[in-house]
Amino acid sequence: MLEVTVKNSSNQPMVGIEIDVAVKPGPPESWGIKEANVNGVADFELDPGDYYVYFNTNRFPSGYKIQPEQKVSIQKGQTKNIKIILERN
Repeated sequence: MLEVTVKNSSNQPMVGIEIDVAVKPGPPESWGIKEANVNGVADFELDPGDYYVYFNTNRFPSGYKIQPEQKVSIQKGQTKNIKIILERN
């Protein structure tokens, strides 16, 4: 499992932001699109392997810098936690 937490530089959760996960950068499959909950967290049930975490520029909050994609490796039986801090422009 992959747990992605997105907050701003004031440590406030980025509620409702779209978080994408895919095997390679580009349009994600339907299983790789989630919105962050009230805590800024999105959970993805993934098979073991390598994935990319990134943002959809069409649904990205204005006033923040878009972060580059991050590569993550998921191991069987592991929960991987990623925390992303968005900085203001």
